[in-house]
Amino acid sequence: MNRRLLTSALLGLMLFAGLSQPKGAWALILGGEGNDPVRDPGWPTGAAEVANLKSRIAWWEGPPFGGGEWHFEFRGDTAAFQAALDALARIQAPERRLTILDGRGRSFWLDSSRKPGGDDAMDWEFVVWQPASFYRLFGSPGRTFLSGSEHYRGEVPTPELIVYVGGLIDWNRVVVPDGIEIADQRLESHGYVLEDGAVLEVRAWDMATLGPIAGAELVIESIEPQPTGGYAHRELAVVAADDSGRMVHQGVLEDWRQAFVRAPGFASRIVTHLRGNEPRWRQFDVRLAKSQRIEGVIVDERGDPVPGATVRIDDLLGPDGRGYPATTSTQTTSDEQGQFVMEGIPEGYGRFRGYSPRHTFVGLGEVAELTEKPVTVRVVTAGEIAVTVELPDAPRGSYIVEVAPEGGSRVGSWGGSAQLDPEGRHTFTNVPPGRYTLSARPNPGSESDRTREVIAEVKAGETAQVTLQAR
Repeated sequence: MNRRLLTSALLGLMLFAGLSQPKGAWALILGGEGNDPVRDPGWPTGAAEVANLKSRIAWWEGPPFGGGEWHFEFRGDTAAFQAALDALARIQAPERRLTILDGRGRSFWLDSSRKPGGDDAMDWEFVVWQPASFYRLFGSPGRTFLSGSEHYRGEVPTPELIVYVGGLIDWNRVVVPDGIEIADQRLESHGYVLEDGAVLEVRAWDMATLGPIAGAELVIESIEPQPTGGYAHRELAVVAADDSGRMVHQGVLEDWRQAFVRAPGFASRIVTHLRGNEPRWRQFDVRLAKSQRIEGVIVDERGDPVPGATVRIDDLLGPDGRGYPATTSTQTTSDEQGQFVMEGIPEGYGRFRGYSPRHTFVGLGEVAELTEKPVTVRVVTAGEIAVTVELPDAPRGSYIVEVAPEGGSRVGSWGGSAQLDPEGRHTFTNVPPGRYTLSARPNPGSESDRTREVIAEVKAGETAQVTLQAR
């Protein structure tokens, strides 16, 4: 088994159920090549038989920040796939699903962009969730950290085989056992041909009335990173809805694209993301919430307005309590009087947070109903922790300094880690007042190399100086 970095941003300071500031975090995907047996961590009975078939070429587990969704990638002929399908039928679960796609699959783990010259072709994939992990990530009534996921507060997805019929498998010879739900997403099964490329059928509905939205538009856009930071959005296609709220887009698209639905008086909502080399039919029913204007003021612990502060709404939920992936920015900057305005925000719920170079937000914030009633966002004057590690004459690689609340980390607490500069220093900024435990260790290194812990007391507007002695 090995680990692969899925995303890499700035090594930042992460709350255990949300971020105090828009720093980054490291997220690991676990996986490996080949068909050595993978231990059953608690899948539905029978899933391990499918996962460990000899035709497997790779496997990986996600998502970041929790795991529990296992992907097993296979390459083989019709007989090998039939064996997998028969094993799927024996899994003891409420449902079992077979999804049929055009073209040839590509292994995420063996992706040629990660392994130049490698063969990343696959013919089918098995996806199964470990139920305990799913409930921990998406089932907690008070947890909204992953509310943007399609799984949020949903049922555990059924064990699923995803087969690509454009490779080694002769689909006409496949026999689907009884008891398997079939999701046929081949273009020809819906009146299209391969040359139509990616076909997207979408219907827009009013979340409040469940009626169709005749004035909706389906928008396909590119999202391109910019050299100076941020992203540029460019509309590539716009499809107007008919009287039933139905919109259809078809055509080959290059690279990755985003699709969203907009309508006058409603908050725009992301539908899905498209990849140009995947000829595929997909259908979505999208429920839109009414849009509104949010305004308020951000103040410090004395009640004084904080100008130039960043204010944002995290964990955005619709009126149905499910995640609402809006295209409208939910982040803005306060004016000289600490006042702020956001437009196009959906009716629903979210957590207000704010910060400035001198102020920080404490805790996770309450999930609040989003209305046009003015909002007050409260922050506190932050402090800093300036850390120096007295390194040996011949340091063993880079050093990592770690900080946690005295008494241990807990949900909503502030803490994290950072790499020291070549001089063995790092300054943590925007630290909420309080007492913290700090230590450092070489990276790579072991726990035996960790420094003694030092307690730092952070006061508002002040910098706590901490010196750690490397072993």
